[in-house]
Amino acid sequence: MAPNGFVAVYGSDAMTAKIPAILSIVKQITYGFFLVYDLPRDVLERACDELTRLLEDNCIEPFIAAHLPIEEIVDAHRMVDDGKAIGNIVVTVQDSIV
Repeated sequence: MAPNGFVAVYGSDAMTAKIPAILSIVKQITYGFFLVYDLPRDVLERACDELTRLLEDNCIEPFIAAHLPIEEIVDAHRMVDDGKAIGNIVVTVQDSIV
């Protein structure tokens, strides 16, 4: 974690979370907890713009748990619903299907 960093927590199925307390204090880390669905539209749009910029500048990297073809969409949902996917599930749709 970078000094004076910010950790955004926007989703979890856990009732509690462990944080590196001493490291967070020493580096003065700020934590923000929120529900994406409750954000005002203008805030959500600014956040999407900023995330896009960070991704394009290679400042952040998404964690991909699995790549699945559209034919395995049921498996993709099961992985998420069962909590077996730590990260994003990318579902590939071929141009011929669209």
